[in-house]
Amino acid sequence: MTQLNMIDDFQRLKLGMDLFIDPPEFEVGQTPSEVVYTKDKLRLLHYEPRVRKPEAVPVLIVYALVNRYYILDLQPDRSVVKNLLEEGLD
Repeated sequence: MTQLNMIDDFQRLKLGMDLFIDPPEFEVGQTPSEVVYTKDKLRLLHYEPRVRKPEAVPVLIVYALVNRYYILDLQPDRSVVKNLLEEGLD
């Protein structure tokens, strides 16, 4: 390993550590929705349709107990929920 490669590796390591220690802030779960049912910690969200006439049968997404509801709706450009809504699914 050359000295130049080691410097590049250390710079990448430092950048990764900086991101871990002070992560960038961004909002998650931005797709418009409403809570239609609650019980204890359970919440059932209904997302607003993105097409004029969505499919008749809705899609129910059930997460594992360790996941958060926004895991499929991180950012507008990284949202599985938004993509499903744009495909006409409810």
